[in-house]
Amino acid sequence: MNQNQQLELSKEKVPLFKFILIGDQSVGKSCIVQRYQNEEFKHNIKATIGVEFIKKLVQVDKGLVELQIWDTAGQEQFRSVIRGFYRGSARRLHCIQCQLKRII
Repeated sequence: MNQNQQLELSKEKVPLFKFILIGDQSVGKSCIVQRYQNEEFKHNIKATIGVEFIKKLVQVDKGLVELQIWDTAGQEQFRSVIRGFYRGSARRLHCIQCQLKRII
């Protein structure tokens, strides 16, 4: 579906699903969002300040749904602000960083 088709269809009423990515700073939340939106992975994305979100129309079965994917800042000073964005979310995805430590 090209961008013009999405704009035309966005004028119709479609169900909305809100997803919010939460987690510590520098675990890759913004990288996941950018990968989904642009279909390319970037390693060097600037830190999110507060909250950012993207919208994307997705075809499910024979209908459309609108996804809102919210990318939250992981810094401690934004935690109290971000809690207000949890309301109305279909899912919260908690992102963590896993490191493999080898025993030598």
